[in-house]
Amino acid sequence: MSKATQEYGAEAIKVLEGREAVRTRPGMYIGDNGENGLHQLVYEVVDNSLTYEMPILVSENGKLRLIPIGKLIDDYMEKCVESVEKNGDLQALRSGFELAVLAFSPKDYKLSFRPVSALFRHRVNSPIYRIRLEAGREIEITAYHSLFTLRNGQIVPVRGDELKEGDLLAIPQSWAEIPSYIEQIVVESDENQKIDSGNYLLPTSIENSVLPITDSLAELLGFYVASESLRLNESIKTNEVSNTKEIAFFEAENKTIDNDNSLVFIAKDKRLAGQIVALVTNVCDCRIDYTDEGIIRVGSKTLSILFKKILADGQTARDSVKIPDLVFNLSPSKRKRFLEGFVKGSGSAKVAQSISPVELEGDLDSEIVLKVFSEELAVGLQYLLASLQANYSVKRETQGIVFSISKFHQENVISVGCGADTRSSVVMQPLSFGDLGLSRVEKIEIVEDYGHEWVYDVSVPECENFIAGFGAVVCHNSVDEAMAGYCDSIEVIIHIDNSVTVIDNGRGIPTDIHPQEGVSAAEVVMTKLHAGGKFDSNSYKASGGLHGVGVSCVNFLSEWLKLEIWRDGKTYEQEYRRGIPVEPLKVTGKTNRRGTKITFKPDLEVLTTDNFSFERLSERFRQKAFLNKGLKITIRDERGENERYHEFYYRDGIVEFVKHLNQNKNPLHEEPIYFYGELGDLTIEVALQYNEGYDEKVFAFANTIYNPDGGTHLAGFRSSLTRTINNYAQSSGIAKNMKVALTGDDVREGLVAVISVKLPQPQFESQTKVKLTSDIKGQVESFLNEKLAEYFEQNPSVARKIVTKAVDAARAREAARKAREIVRKSALSGSMLPGKLADCQEKDPARSELFIVEGDSAGGSAKQARDRRNQAVLPLKGKILNVEKARYDKMLSHGEIKALITAIGTGIGKDDFDIEKLRYHRIVLMTDADVDGSHIRTLLLTFFYRHMPELIERGHIYIAQPPLYKVKKGKKEEYIKDEKEMFRYLMRQATSEVKVEVDSDQAQADKRKIEGKELALRLEQTIELQKLVERFSRRLNNDRKLCLALIKAFAGKEGVLAQEGVRFRNVFEKEDLMAKVEAELSKAGYQTELTFDEEHGLSEIEIGLPDGSVVVFDWEKASYVEFQRAVEIETELERTFSPPFVFYENGKSELVETRQELLERVMTVAKRDLVIQRYKGLGEMNPEQLWETTMDPEKRVLLQVRIEDAVETDELFTILMGDEVEPRRKFIEENALDVKNLDV
Repeated sequence: MSKATQEYGAEAIKVLEGREAVRTRPGMYIGDNGENGLHQLVYEVVDNSLTYEMPILVSENGKLRLIPIGKLIDDYMEKCVESVEKNGDLQALRSGFELAVLAFSPKDYKLSFRPVSALFRHRVNSPIYRIRLEAGREIEITAYHSLFTLRNGQIVPVRGDELKEGDLLAIPQSWAEIPSYIEQIVVESDENQKIDSGNYLLPTSIENSVLPITDSLAELLGFYVASESLRLNESIKTNEVSNTKEIAFFEAENKTIDNDNSLVFIAKDKRLAGQIVALVTNVCDCRIDYTDEGIIRVGSKTLSILFKKILADGQTARDSVKIPDLVFNLSPSKRKRFLEGFVKGSGSAKVAQSISPVELEGDLDSEIVLKVFSEELAVGLQYLLASLQANYSVKRETQGIVFSISKFHQENVISVGCGADTRSSVVMQPLSFGDLGLSRVEKIEIVEDYGHEWVYDVSVPECENFIAGFGAVVCHNSVDEAMAGYCDSIEVIIHIDNSVTVIDNGRGIPTDIHPQEGVSAAEVVMTKLHAGGKFDSNSYKASGGLHGVGVSCVNFLSEWLKLEIWRDGKTYEQEYRRGIPVEPLKVTGKTNRRGTKITFKPDLEVLTTDNFSFERLSERFRQKAFLNKGLKITIRDERGENERYHEFYYRDGIVEFVKHLNQNKNPLHEEPIYFYGELGDLTIEVALQYNEGYDEKVFAFANTIYNPDGGTHLAGFRSSLTRTINNYAQSSGIAKNMKVALTGDDVREGLVAVISVKLPQPQFESQTKVKLTSDIKGQVESFLNEKLAEYFEQNPSVARKIVTKAVDAARAREAARKAREIVRKSALSGSMLPGKLADCQEKDPARSELFIVEGDSAGGSAKQARDRRNQAVLPLKGKILNVEKARYDKMLSHGEIKALITAIGTGIGKDDFDIEKLRYHRIVLMTDADVDGSHIRTLLLTFFYRHMPELIERGHIYIAQPPLYKVKKGKKEEYIKDEKEMFRYLMRQATSEVKVEVDSDQAQADKRKIEGKELALRLEQTIELQKLVERFSRRLNNDRKLCLALIKAFAGKEGVLAQEGVRFRNVFEKEDLMAKVEAELSKAGYQTELTFDEEHGLSEIEIGLPDGSVVVFDWEKASYVEFQRAVEIETELERTFSPPFVFYENGKSELVETRQELLERVMTVAKRDLVIQRYKGLGEMNPEQLWETTMDPEKRVLLQVRIEDAVETDELFTILMGDEVEPRRKFIEENALDVKNLDV
């Protein structure tokens, strides 16, 4: 183990260069100071992720119980103290228990509950290693105990101090049901009665009875646990917060309902209350009362005692609620009924804004969002969901733990690394892993703060291995008692001012004092170029980062940066200006969260742009997600009129990614082919699947970095694929009549594949890492030759389909060769250019342009309008062939496509395409702005994307942007390119004809007239303020009135920011200023209550809305750009442009009461005597207009076609132009309301 595997703390941080080095030479650290470097800033912040661990699920006396292993063993050793064998620091217990743990047999790798022969604990006498897996799990073991790994095709134990990052660990991927389920509850006053296998014994003081566990009882129990969870949460609030009406209600109820004579449910929703009453009626015959406050009281002493005993059984803390152990012993159908009741009950009581209501239609087969407030409850819920083989994710928030639950289906079982049909492909020889999957070790650390005296073992005869919880790893002995936190989520937000927020739920940046620097470790991380462990080649065997400079580069290149850390129960905050701390890191509050939040604004003093590309960031994060199984990354872009959002989560890694790429195509075989191997320090992971299409899509990665130009790993993959398929084609007889061998193009037709390699110190062709040059081609090729040949032998039906497709492709290639030969000959000579092409005089391609237009009409206008010296025009007749659906030979025989290929001059196909022969460096698509024009443009883009992608990649393809409007006033005409420009034009027109007098209610000497540019500026600010109000209102339950009241409270001479030196955050630090905000809200008619934001140590206001909901206005909301900008604009407008106004036009005056009314009057004047024509087609323009608006290099606007998200681009072309109708129908339905300029 190297030093760098230690816990990430202050001592591990090595100081290198600092701020000036980065600001002076940004290109050395982030690639350049333009678009590439800008996006690298976000990548540097995002590269963090952690995992989680659960307690053990044990079968005790034939019944399942969920408990930390340390508590289990300590309890037994204290109970059987005389039987404990002691040998130095080792203690063992071999009798007095009847336990079984979830274990696998080395013979068949099947999971089952197997008997435990001995319990051990021994004092900590070696380092404890925290093993973090890419699949979203953590485990902690000692140096001399083991985890099971894949070595040479076998699953074998490897000691903790011998594990390496990159090792494959075995993990469970299915659930082992117990032999028999509990069917009834036996209520027995004799505590010594023997427990039957089908009974659940509850010793009580009531009379003996037997209660069958029906579906209704299981669901009712779920409602009861949910009610207890809500009561617990509210009772905690009662102790922490001044009593509101709701809290007081709960406090009063808690005093009256804690007795054994009745059972109480909370169901303020009358529909759910009716369901509970119906369930109670099915279970027993008793009196039921329902109050208007949402309390259901069931008058059954027996039921009350039973439910309370069930809930308390095995509970580890009094102030907690758990999933009862009884539930794990029920059949799957009853477990599901319990979960249904729990989910409904958790969302039924809207007693506080922190409780998320759950709307549940029918059963649990729809996606559900659920919030719980107890750690013990959250752990049990994860086990319950796992037992039902559900897809779910977990996210910790300030108040509560949020579960997102997907459908419950058999195919959703956890499967890491491989599909069910390809599991044997993972190993070096034919072998089935049964119920086990694989996950790679991502990081190994030394645990510095274990905090316990013992570590714990169990012994399982014939197995000697067990699983520490469904969510943990297959473990050999020693599992510690501690429950670590989890982190599986990264959130990225692009704000309207191009600032970016990145939030992760990891451990948080270290906050202790750095021993050499004398400041907090967080400040060292943020202000010094630091290596951490990345510069130690032993700890990062496969690092792909850019110099390891980390977030400090982001800080140095940001105008400002705000840091928030949640760690060790505390909230830490610090702010920086151009890399310099404003003040030291300080504790601002308490929290139960873990992680880091960083918000930064790129500094345009150093960078040339701050315009982030949503598509480019999305592509990077998608790759990050599928290369890190179980990691969820979300990205939200708030800049547009409508927010854009992506969520990336791939449980099965590259296998799932390949499925994603093929989801709208027709796969040739159902499951992707998957291989994984380790060759020394080199690890290779490949997933591939063929579809019925004709294009190839392969993504190559080295150390998780995408290599768009491939490299040695891709060359080895392609060589192996060609060789293996040729060998199988000959040996199977499929290609016995073929005169020539299959080519690489033949065997890759319809292929979708991902190859990922990890190796130490990779070599790339350039700083941008577009191509891997490390000498690994031979190793990759040899590995895949063996694996592919083995797979084909074991899966002959799949192999036959793949080889048959390649043979068909070869036959089509021969037909296409003849067609291509004709096209090639046509392109060799200018005299053979298409007759319809009006070529230009210029022979230098760099100065030449080709305009592709639709139809002869537009072609005629374009030919007359062009500058024939360097502008060529090619009219296309009708709509070209949809190449997404057409085979290669058919495409080459299409007349319009042949003309297009010949005119461009590069040839087509991988053998014939030559970019050096390109005749025009600007190819401009000039189509109408109607439906037909859009279709033709899409067909052309499909052709270029599928068959000449290099033209797009090199920036040679453009789309003409003719003006949207022509405006005419009198004899003067003007062209307007878009809506924004139209508004500015109207403002210029109006403000040149009108004047506005402000402060008209004051003395004549104080009156001031505004006109021209100043009036236009104030009106533009008014519109911007309206848009900001609309945006921020969305964060306030769409309450626009509330938004305006808050802005008024902060802005202007009477606002709380008017005091000298007061900034936004200061308001939340001072109760007198918050009281002024409350007063303003009260004037607006809102009920408010001042409360305390414990996480930031600041005040906050709870605001009651008319619909009964509650909104919290706190520092987090006030820090949003749209709110602060709105306050800034309102303050400026109050000073310079405050109503009422006197509006002057043509010598007449009129009193105007509001800014909005004034804006409407101005717009009316602007449009008077104005003729506005909206263009749809280029054919509507004469040649002079076409030249002036669309073709003149001095005035025109061209849109360059770029691929910033290759995956989404490919998916969109497949949906819009592919064979499958259903995805296209769904796309149209989802986007129909967003259509603009529809030509009807």
